[in-house]
Amino acid sequence: MGKPPNSIPLITLCLIAATLLLIGTASAAAPEAAFSGTPTTGAAPLAVQFTDQSNSSPTGWAWFFGDETYTGSWTEQNASSGWMGRNWHSSVVLPDGSILVMGGAAGFSGYQNDTWRSEDNGATWTPMNMSSGWSRRGDHSSVALPDGSVLVMGGADLTGCMNDTWRSTDGGATWTPMNMSSGWTARAGSTAVTLPDGSIILMGGCDADYTPLDDTWRSDDNGTTWTNITPPDGNPWTARA
Repeated sequence: MGKPPNSIPLITLCLIAATLLLIGTASAAAPEAAFSGTPTTGAAPLAVQFTDQSNSSPTGWAWFFGDETYTGSWTEQNASSGWMGRNWHSSVVLPDGSILVMGGAAGFSGYQNDTWRSEDNGATWTPMNMSSGWSRRGDHSSVALPDGSVLVMGGADLTGCMNDTWRSTDGGATWTPMNMSSGWTARAGSTAVTLPDGSIILMGGCDADYTPLDDTWRSDDNGTTWTNITPPDGNPWTARA
């Protein structure tokens, strides 16, 4: 739904709250962002007075409204991160801020099934599991759940596409098969997201015949079972991977 011109709806101010970044002192606990603002609606340009209600006494603030042009510089964190150069891998950010890189195709070494973790914004990486249980693959989907667990779904290797779902509850150190045939067509190149209630949505991709797909599947139990929620007449977006 579009918004009327020259207005700032309340949902925009909610998004501001969600993207507020605060910097605390090194010795203090990480601040928890909170603020109030008034007024919350009005014609643009609109002057809004924000009142900081964050805990832990933050010493700096950065405000992002979502429509800025980012002009900051990029800093190389690691020129050789330890894991082999690759493509078609997947990555997630866990609730604690650490990053996982999983699988992919590493040149002449072929498809991989390793899991690597960084706890310092990519500066250093630790191998969590060099053979994660799920078969070697690329172009798979992955999501991080609110409880800190991670799912890997589908993908493809040289023999074809997959439709399995795997879960790790310990940062990628060990993996458990949740469903070896998840109901949705075996595929690569799909995308997946986690909703605020912890459910998972998997969309599109292409099958073993390279046919693009336009279906939507949902799991409410960490990938154990999946339900096709594609509308009867199909999704309005075109099939894609």
